[in-house]
Amino acid sequence: FAAPNRIAYIITANALWVVPASEDERRFAVFTVSQKRLGDFDYFRRLQHQIANGGAAAFLHAMLKADLGDWHPREDIPQTEGLAQQQQESADPQVLWLGAILSEGMLPGYVRDESGEARRIAHESNPAMARAQLLLKHAKASDSRLRYWTQPSFNKFLEQFGVANGQRSAKGSFKRFPPLPECRGLFQQAYPWWEFETIEGDWRMVERRSR
Repeated sequence: FAAPNRIAYIITANALWVVPASEDERRFAVFTVSQKRLGDFDYFRRLQHQIANGGAAAFLHAMLKADLGDWHPREDIPQTEGLAQQQQESADPQVLWLGAILSEGMLPGYVRDESGEARRIAHESNPAMARAQLLLKHAKASDSRLRYWTQPSFNKFLEQFGVANGQRSAKGSFKRFPPLPECRGLFQQAYPWWEFETIEGDWRMVERRSR
């Protein structure tokens, strides 16, 4: 027979990844516990004494009598630092790959091909351009879950953040990234929980490897 689901969980954990928090998460309220009372055994003895001697009943009474007005939890989901961390831990691998690049402010420099030779990804003179096929190879190498990522899907993902097809040459086709602040801004619009130290800055040039 069917019955209403009244299950509610409170989870405490030390692990970095605790809940699968999506980009528009509304199921979990995540809080980071303060370290202020760490090791303060006297505080917790007094707290337990209060709970056991009417504190729990007093707290329940206060909650039952609280006037919530027209408040609804779906309209006031706590946006906390803890939730942002869980969203980042739960993010798809391609999001983590691009987020790391934007945080560093430099396109990937090199990736090894099938023969083991290091191939340059970034353009030799334009720090905002990278070889398309090698850039995809770099993404696939970053996480095994991306090993079946196709070039069309890769292109569509990057287009969201202003990345366009650049010049073609004998060395292959290039992807052209927008100015770094613009690209970071578009990324944060899609993933507001991702934090950059600063939105501003310019793409940095990849140093050429010595042979």
